Amino acid sequence: MSDPQTIADARRLRDEALGIVLSDVQLVKLEASPARMKQRALDEAGTMLGNARDVAAESKGVIAATVLALGGWFLREPLLRLVGRLANRFTGGANDGDDDA
Repeated sequence: MSDPQTIADARRLRDEALGIVLSDVQLVKLEASPARMKQRALDEAGTMLGNARDVAAESKGVIAATVLALGGWFLREPLLRLVGRLANRFTGGANDGDDDA
């Protein structure tokens, strides 16, 4: 038969393990709460915004060149028409740059 002391030790260890598991479950519930997730997301967003500001401050030229390049790409057709008109005006071309007629 089992020794009563061994059974008592086993029950004590079981109760300790159950206490640890229950405290871990409570911790998981607390960490997974919507309010905690929202706070974490806000904290992370603030950190990322600060990092983005630091990078932008160090790379103003690169950012300006990128914005200009994107603007030029999206406005390429009107810019090409304008350049064509200016070229015709300065070279004395008969065409006014409008190919619509």
